Amino acid sequence: MKKILCFLAVAGLNFASAQISINESFETTPNATKGFTVDGFSSSATPSGCTGKALSKNFWNVSSNTKNTIIYTSNSSNGGKLNITFKYKHPRLGTTAAVDGILKVEYSVDNGAYQLLDTFDLKTNEQFCQTYTKSIEQDIIPAGKNFNLKITGTYVAGDFYIVVDELVITQAAPTLAVNGVSKNQISVYPNPVQDVIQLSDSKNVVKMLITDFSGKMVKSIDTPSASTDVSGLKSGNYIANIIFADGTQQSHKIIKK
Repeated sequence: MKKILCFLAVAGLNFASAQISINESFETTPNATKGFTVDGFSSSATPSGCTGKALSKNFWNVSSNTKNTIIYTSNSSNGGKLNITFKYKHPRLGTTAAVDGILKVEYSVDNGAYQLLDTFDLKTNEQFCQTYTKSIEQDIIPAGKNFNLKITGTYVAGDFYIVVDELVITQAAPTLAVNGVSKNQISVYPNPVQDVIQLSDSKNVVKMLITDFSGKMVKSIDTPSASTDVSGLKSGNYIANIIFADGTQQSHKIIKK
């Protein structure tokens, strides 16, 4: 019995201390042992990276779009806030070629549909590294769930490189809500929801904020009733933040069909 309890305690400690963490300079092309699936890009010194080598790919015609992704995967989320940063540039090949492409950054939770973080139109000859930074708020990647970050390059016209370097992802330890733990315990249902979301008890609720998984607020309801119309939301995953009169709050993941 003591051995079982000891094992459970160690397992719980390991789970609590798990977190998403990667610091990759791309001096070589990373593989699945580091959590990467790299398709089309490869580590190269031509053009030069931001520091040493980098992942790069030459986009020179529409066929370049068949293999053009960098995916990082981790199943070590602790539920805390994620901070993502990497460097990128898009120099043209030669001295006169055009640069016309798209760089897209997305993520998914538990291998679900990808959610857009950002997309950039690449229209200029950029020979110097730019820094991309983004945060994904606490609880959007729940503890123990699978996380994928996908960087995609797309050709439109011209002849140019997309270079990605120095990817760093860190996850903070999860914290309690700023206003404390709510003493109000309510349920949000049905989930998935079609048109109307129900609160099991709304008498102490002063506001409900619904955000997408990038943290963008898509709906704000003051003093919501027990039934709230969400038919206007697009299909996808959302966070419903319930704020109570005493200042405490709860967060619930909801799926809109």
